[in-house]
Amino acid sequence: KKTPTKGKTIFSCLNMALTKLSRLSRGKDFEVVLRSPLFAESRFFRLIFRKNSLQKARFAFLLSKKVSRSAVKRNLLKRRSSEWIRKFFLKEAPALDYALFFKEGSSRLDIKSFYKELGLIFSKTYIKLRYE
Repeated sequence: KKTPTKGKTIFSCLNMALTKLSRLSRGKDFEVVLRSPLFAESRFFRLIFRKNSLQKARFAFLLSKKVSRSAVKRNLLKRRSSEWIRKFFLKEAPALDYALFFKEGSSRLDIKSFYKELGLIFSKTYIKLRYE
């Protein structure tokens, strides 16, 4: 007999991914965001953002091998980021397209510091939009 937990991981029980509508996936949209002059930067992240014509915020995550050579670690960072956005930011997020770049050192942050840094970088978007 198969056991009910066989082949399942902790992550298969959780819905941590952003919905398709919340992801920035088209190449043209992505290029437009990258040309935006609006950005916020910290020691571990660079967030580029741009207003969109939709009523919903969309997100993209960019990690190079400089951040971590391990694909498992890079995917963990993406999952943590999308989890934080879904739990704490998505409901009140303004209708913007966001491209979040991870810098070297972000993979060495513990989860508490990682979430704190994400909160700081996304709070800077409100300040930039206020004075635009």
